[in-house]
Amino acid sequence: MQKRRRDALEIVTAVMLGLVSVATALGAYQATVWTNESIVFQRTSDELRDRNLNVALTSQLTFADDSAKLFSIFGLESEMALYPERAASLTAQKTVLLASASPEIAAGWNAWDAAGRPRELFPLTAPAYESAIKVPALSMNYVSFVAFESAQRLQDRADRMMVAAVAFAVALLFLGTAGIYATPRVTIILIGSGGLAFLIGVLTVGLAAT
Repeated sequence: MQKRRRDALEIVTAVMLGLVSVATALGAYQATVWTNESIVFQRTSDELRDRNLNVALTSQLTFADDSAKLFSIFGLESEMALYPERAASLTAQKTVLLASASPEIAAGWNAWDAAGRPRELFPLTAPAYESAIKVPALSMNYVSFVAFESAQRLQDRADRMMVAAVAFAVALLFLGTAGIYATPRVTIILIGSGGLAFLIGVLTVGLAAT
């Protein structure tokens, strides 16, 4: 009777050892995959953040340059009103300034001038110009934030999976030592402890997958 019980305990121990070994290997593999993916997302976030900074600085410089050129154009128009005889030369300078500004400024100026120069169509505050200046930096900033959140989420999953791997390792320890004891009671306690550690690991895997 005792031999049959012992044989049954050995079979249960062997089956559980197999399950825990497979779960440990799969958990370690998945943790590695998620960690690598997290690194990729984190690198992408860092690159986009750096590019966002460069684009934002470039946008500020572009806006300052466009503002200075529009101010110069207004100066040329005032000078044109005072010296009509210099209209051709001043108009040529105005054309050069517009051509050297942002493409949206030239298009916005022509639309603003053709509409009678209403305040809402002023080139520096027109929707098309503001979009061209602000949207690239804002887009990169948003994508960088999304990539960072994805990196954090994947790293959290990988960390939970590592906790599960530790639980599986504890289960392996209990189950591995269960076979060296001749007393069925001690063996059952060790198998139960290993099963509990395995269950904790499985629950942790479930949390990591959500």
